[in-house]
Amino acid sequence: MKNISVFYFRVFLPYSDIVAKLHPNHSAFSFYLCVSKYYFMRINFHPPISFFITMIFVPVLFLAGCGPQEKAELLLYNATVYTVDEKFSVAEALVIHRGEIVEVGPEHVLRKKYDFEREQDLRGNFVYPGFIDAHAHFIGLAKTFQEVDLRNTEEADDIVQRAISFQSRHNVNVIRGRGWDQNLWEESEMPNNHSLSKAFPETPVLFKRVDGHAMLVNQIVLERNGITPETVIEGGEILLENGKCTGVLIDNAMSLVKWPEDDFSDLTQALGQAQRHCFSIGLTGLSELGIGYSEIELLDSLYSSDYLKIKMQVLASDDSLTFEKVLKRGGWMKKNMAVTGFKFYADGALGSRGACLLRPYSDDPKNSGFLLSNPLVLHQKAQRVRDAGMQLCTHAIGDSANRVVLGIYRDLLRDNDGLRWRIEHAQVVHDNDLVHFRGTGIIPSVQPTHGTSDMLWAVKRLGHDRIGDGYRYNELLQAAGMVAIGTDFPIEDPEPMGSFYAAVVRKNEKGIPPEGFQMENALSRQDAIRGMTIWAAYAQFMEHHTGSIEPGKHADLVVLDTDLLLAPEADLRKVEVLQTYVIGEKVYGTF
Repeated sequence: MKNISVFYFRVFLPYSDIVAKLHPNHSAFSFYLCVSKYYFMRINFHPPISFFITMIFVPVLFLAGCGPQEKAELLLYNATVYTVDEKFSVAEALVIHRGEIVEVGPEHVLRKKYDFEREQDLRGNFVYPGFIDAHAHFIGLAKTFQEVDLRNTEEADDIVQRAISFQSRHNVNVIRGRGWDQNLWEESEMPNNHSLSKAFPETPVLFKRVDGHAMLVNQIVLERNGITPETVIEGGEILLENGKCTGVLIDNAMSLVKWPEDDFSDLTQALGQAQRHCFSIGLTGLSELGIGYSEIELLDSLYSSDYLKIKMQVLASDDSLTFEKVLKRGGWMKKNMAVTGFKFYADGALGSRGACLLRPYSDDPKNSGFLLSNPLVLHQKAQRVRDAGMQLCTHAIGDSANRVVLGIYRDLLRDNDGLRWRIEHAQVVHDNDLVHFRGTGIIPSVQPTHGTSDMLWAVKRLGHDRIGDGYRYNELLQAAGMVAIGTDFPIEDPEPMGSFYAAVVRKNEKGIPPEGFQMENALSRQDAIRGMTIWAAYAQFMEHHTGSIEPGKHADLVVLDTDLLLAPEADLRKVEVLQTYVIGEKVYGTF
């Protein structure tokens, strides 16, 4: 009996403790061991009794602890998983079943608990929640595949040459394009349409500026729409040169162009191309800002047929037809598409001097920009949105426009009632207005690449004494508690890593400036990731479904080859997307 006691104490109990800890259902073992140890100690003068108990009940308890494993569809393992949960936890594997995340944790624990239909070795790479672009123009991106690319033109004549080259290859009835920026040209002057009208006397040409707040059209477009030097429109400007129209229309003046009408007949294929591109760069969701009712209906039909799968929040345009129809219908959801509210415009853009400033432009002392709508009208329409219980996202660039919008929001959202109204861009904000983001529920929706794109010329517009009021993302974060991050594509490149780099490093793609642009307003790496995932999801009312890698949420994931939290700065511009998942489906993958 002494030998049995020695075996019990020195071999069986320690071994059983280890087994109990490793076993997925070890509670039965733990309970048994406690009882067994208790009786052995109490009946130490009868060791055979305890040994007998051990030999009889261990097989029963072992079989009870070896119940069937739970079924699951997919195990992703051999990775560093940044969950972006409340603690920013890190794991090494996750389980997906029926499109949802079931569990996140150590690989050996998950393997013991689940029986998997499939497994995916992620080869030591890095998993993040799928990236969400909080401010995008998806239909605009699709159209770029059918338009003249005018980005990075070096002079006005480049516009004409690109148009001629495009038309020789495509021979379209209407030549559309986007991306010109006079600030990149040596003379930095707005173009005129003389050469464009000469090259295309009968074919309409419509070329939007990079920010979408100005447009260059040829003479036939001006004539067919009755636009003359005498034409006046509130909230817009028709640029003149020697008393004649230059063809440049700013902000509301673009609405004068009714001919030619948009044609959606060939857009479906381009939308599919845009979706594939988004998946390839790690985007699983986005907010589509400011589209008309016919475009909403097109998207609705494409989601109904499962042609589109990328998660999309839609904010409707405030044109009268769209506004009344959507307001009457209220918000609705169609599979991965949700219409939640409206996108308003308070002012224009800094680059075209349409942003409304409290003081005049430093490089144009007679001009302070302008509001696109009367503040009273904005207030009345915003009140109708609030009464309908819908979301409002308002474009505000200049400090004056931001002050007006904040005032309207504060007046209508006194109870912070969870409508999650947003200010899009919040680009130039006066010190006195930052405080109005605090405790109000107003969300700043910002685009870090705007800062690094604008910085080379923005100081000319604002002056050295005012440039510090611009692109203050960290201060907005501290005031509001979050920032939703987007790109405003196709105005900027849709690449999420461009946003991350610009937010954290505050340099452009050429590494300029070496010291970073106004680094006091850089975001931490964790906060930049939050802004592209869980905070962007919150801004869409989707934080319970996506934005982090947690049990019960949709398996919206991106796999990168780089650790965004630890990689050297130089490596952040070379990040590769390896896989993208939407609701558990691999929609893009290099392996």
